[in-house]
Formats: sequence, C-alpha cells, structure tokens
Amino acid sequence: MNGDPHGTIELQRYGELIVVRLRGSFNLEGARRVTREVQAFWRACGEPARWPVLGDHREWEGATPESFSEAAHIVHWMEAHGLAAEARVFCGNFMPRVLEQQKDMKLTTLPAENFLSINEACDWLEGLGFDCGDCRERLGVVEFRAQSGIKISG
Repeated sequence: MNGDPHGTIELQRYGELIVVRLRGSFNLEGARRVTREVQAFWRACGEPARWPVLGDHREWEGATPESFSEAAHIVHWMEAHGLAAEARVFCGNFMPRVLEQQKDMKLTTLPAENFLSINEACDWLEGLGFDCGDCRERLGVVEFRAQSGIKISG
C-alpha cells in the first residue's frame, strides 16, 4: 500500500563532495524518494565518474525494514556509478549500530567510515585526496555534542 513519504533528504555539492543529508524517519515511500533524488542529483552534477559522499545523518531518526531494502538498492547503485568513498556523520553511536545490522547496505571494497563531526569526516575525505570545498564552513555551523545530543553553535 502506498502512502505519503516520510523522512526528508537534502542534497548539496561542495567541490567534488556530494552531501546527502537525511532528516526524520523513513518509510518505503520516503526511501524511494531518496533513490530518485540521489540519481537525479548525480545526473545534474554531470554524472561524475568518481565522487565521494558525506552522509550527514545527525538528524536521521530511523527507518522501516522495507526502507532499508530500498536504501541498499541506492547504496549499490551509487557504488556502480562512481562512488569512491563514504563518510557518515552521526550525533552518537546508536544509529551507526543500526546501520551495521543492515548487511545488504555495506559497500563492497570502498572506504567507508563513521564520524561524530563534519570536520573529522572532511579531514578523512581530504586525506583520501578529495576536495570538500567549503563543506566545513557550510555544514559545521551546527554541530551536535555526541555525548548529550545538544546542539551547539560554532
């Protein structure tokens, strides 16, 4: 049964970096929207042959089991279309454990790491030779304190 999509996605590009920002909880329709929007954004960026992703999951609240199947589809599509590395930013350790349980979503051989800040993620991606443009300045304005989950400015 189709329903209204839950969860939101925001896509941005900084240098070579494509940022995928997820907010809220996703149902199957919301995950399908993510698939369509990521594919359309990649095409709008000129179909880059090699590109890194920063997954900003600081405001992601979860997903239904069906949406994880759809998410696995887009992860593998991205890998087949030039994804070169994935840095994921979370505000704590619980949500990375949720993703780790989704075996179908794992990248095969590409570098992928979890971080607690945009700065750490950008450092890692830049260490792999990617240009993150002004991502730090744009996304690092609001960081989350990993221990308490409280927003801080700076």
